Amino acid sequence: MKTQKIETWLPLFPGYYCTFLEPDESMEIDSWSNEHNKDYNYDDFEFNYDDYYENVNENSCYFIEAKLQELNFIKKITYQGMR
Repeated sequence: MKTQKIETWLPLFPGYYCTFLEPDESMEIDSWSNEHNKDYNYDDFEFNYDDYYENVNENSCYFIEAKLQELNFIKKITYQGMR
């Protein structure tokens, strides 16, 4: 069987805004506050959203690649980056 290369967007990606993938800063702030026994607030942190989105995107591709390989649908997925 001939191998085909297809470039596509990740199907069914819901986006980040108002989904389970949206960053939850309050959870991080609460976690740090509890861990260090101090009352932190949003201004005490600098959140790097680009790194978060990139990490989620890459790991989503790895997960989907593994599942599709188990089903023998694909050989490989190459993550090209956020656009």
